[in-house]
Amino acid sequence: DGISDPANLGSILRTAEAFGVTDVICSDHTVDLYGTKALRGAMGSSFRVRAHRLELESILPVLHGRGYRLLATGLDPSAKKLQDIDFSEKTVVVIGNEGSGVRDEIFALCDGVMTIPMAGKNESLNAAAATAVVLWQAYGGRSDA
Repeated sequence: DGISDPANLGSILRTAEAFGVTDVICSDHTVDLYGTKALRGAMGSSFRVRAHRLELESILPVLHGRGYRLLATGLDPSAKKLQDIDFSEKTVVVIGNEGSGVRDEIFALCDGVMTIPMAGKNESLNAAAATAVVLWQAYGGRSDA
């Protein structure tokens, strides 16, 4: 939702491919999928992962209607810890903008919020790092693709 750093977007696409994600939906507030920095960061994944640029307000309800659970990442007090999330059901994960996170109107469409517990004084990770951590947890460290 509104990724503003092209290198982060490229890294997200590369990470998505690494963990078997076939489709990435970018909000209409996200940087250019095919800009030079995004392409460089993706290391070719831009052409192997289906990336869609859509209005999240329109597509998330459609995906929910098709049986997908919608989870946002964030610092909300009601958020579940990432390790407590069961990823065995079809799930859409919303990663927010590097500075402002997931927009309130997108949070309102989601079934829940998850947070990545961290030591130290940092409140959050950048979007690409958060994506990698969430997808690693969802993938479960399996050795099969």
